[in-house]
Amino acid sequence: MLLVFDCTVLIDLREGGVLSDLARLPHDLFVCDVNAEELRKKSKKRWKRHLKEAGVEVRELPPEGMVRLLDLAGRHRSPCQEDLFALALALWLEGTLLTGDADLRRAAEAERCPVHGTLWLLDEMVRQGIIQATAADAALAKMLKADRRIPRVLARKYREMWR
Repeated sequence: MLLVFDCTVLIDLREGGVLSDLARLPHDLFVCDVNAEELRKKSKKRWKRHLKEAGVEVRELPPEGMVRLLDLAGRHRSPCQEDLFALALALWLEGTLLTGDADLRRAAEAERCPVHGTLWLLDEMVRQGIIQATAADAALAKMLKADRRIPRVLARKYREMWR
């Protein structure tokens, strides 16, 4: 499976203390260079190193991907342009988009791009034996305490399942 991240999910995982565990997933992991730069600007954290340790490859959108980006921007007004870079990369790579942004999720669904969020990814890490269910529950608790934008009702369901 090929996964393309937007900033929200990567920040969630960092807040939960499980970002580096991504490297053990049997999936190809990517983030668009524009989104990697956005992470760097938003935070004093060393995102370049964090992404490398997590096994996330930074990719530039090729010219044909840029054409797709312009098309997406014309049809989807709600996601910001930086978020649309993640969607354009996921579509170009024929991968799954990982986002916590509701507007970007709706755009991905409209484009028929597979899309999941942080909770799905934590559960995938549990299913793959990367982390234990108790570790996923603890990571999610940290994310919620950090006031990350994770659907609370769904988070409760996952926490109950992992306990």
